[in-house]
Amino acid sequence: MATRKRKSTQDVPDGKRHHASTSLPDWPHSLHAMPAAVLARMTPHGRARRLLHVGATPESLPCRHEQFQAVLDCTCDALRAGVGACAYICGVPGTGKTATVREAVRTLQRMQVRNEVPAFTFVEINGMKLATPMQAYTELWCGMSDGKSRLQPRAALTKLSAHFEGRQRSRPTVVLMDELDMFVTSRQDVIYNMFHWPDMPHSRLIVLAVANTMDLPERTLQPKVASRLGMTRIPFMPYTNKQLFDIVRARLDVNEDGTPAATSPATQGCETVFRMDALIFASKRVANVSGDARRMLDVCRRAVEAADEHASARHQDPVPITIHDIRDVMDRMARSGRAAHIAGLSLHAKLLLASMYACMRRTGITEVVWSDVVVHHQALCAAQTHDACHEHELLRPLATLCQLGLVIAVGSGAGHARGGAFARVCCTG
Repeated sequence: MATRKRKSTQDVPDGKRHHASTSLPDWPHSLHAMPAAVLARMTPHGRARRLLHVGATPESLPCRHEQFQAVLDCTCDALRAGVGACAYICGVPGTGKTATVREAVRTLQRMQVRNEVPAFTFVEINGMKLATPMQAYTELWCGMSDGKSRLQPRAALTKLSAHFEGRQRSRPTVVLMDELDMFVTSRQDVIYNMFHWPDMPHSRLIVLAVANTMDLPERTLQPKVASRLGMTRIPFMPYTNKQLFDIVRARLDVNEDGTPAATSPATQGCETVFRMDALIFASKRVANVSGDARRMLDVCRRAVEAADEHASARHQDPVPITIHDIRDVMDRMARSGRAAHIAGLSLHAKLLLASMYACMRRTGITEVVWSDVVVHHQALCAAQTHDACHEHELLRPLATLCQLGLVIAVGSGAGHARGGAFARVCCTG
């Protein structure tokens, strides 16, 4: 069936955006987009350092073609059918979930310009950036109104309910709900509404929910909320060592035998930066621990920086990075930073951190109720025959954890500690 031509969406200036965005630039800040004259002044190690940065935008997303196609097909089918839909996209951190969804949306926006799919509004909401889950209503309505109407959460909820539950056929809206774990509250009303509205006959709302927990619906959500998710689930498993190896090779445009895969000013000479056995070693070490692509990129980038510093100190050109160099970098990372901070914590700060992780494992979400953490801390003290602390005495070790960036404490909100100084806590890694 031919799709009726519609006007393409208009970009809204960044000044009108807060935590919701309605358009995605076509791979911003890419090294490949830099002028050739600028690239020519960079060394191969300098190019590799930029290409391997976690925040850099690659030319393609390797190893996630199946998941990309699943997101694209689900969204495209709903847009063309004029119906609402909901997809649950899950996997541990660092497995490419958000990047894959964003690339699928970019593809849909290009298809929209060619009139291959109906024109739609895109809104991205990140749960980690919201003061409260209710703020999602404000961000969604702000994005749908082209940034012209920013309401309080309850007023926005009224507008959204009237819009999605009305009989008038509305313009399609695609919503990326990133960090879905952070939207979980005791009442679960925000998640319920977000998953309920796509079922409305004329809503044409498509929700792409991204979570770090594989079984969040079963372990955390109430049955009436979990049932709204439907059966569209797109899992992202941790990267294997081969996939991590391929991700770095793709960024540097290098074949498995170490030869250049393409001739590009952005990757010129990058085949000389690493020995292939060093990349294989790094990929196996990272895959054995987490399968996190961001960790793999960070290790490789730090190895490039170390090689540059070593060469500069000796007034020599950098040499290819070896297994020994990778091992040194990973050992330094283990001895410094977060690990060193945790090792130097007081006893009760360590027990408090362990209690938070235990509550996270039990609930399946990254943000846990403060009173639950206190109860678990007291149980740990009893099990280890340590003197237990009162809740107010734990505020000092909690402040230490927050100052070190290990924990985020959230003000009063949903949950049993609603009236306390802190209602919820969230571990940052």
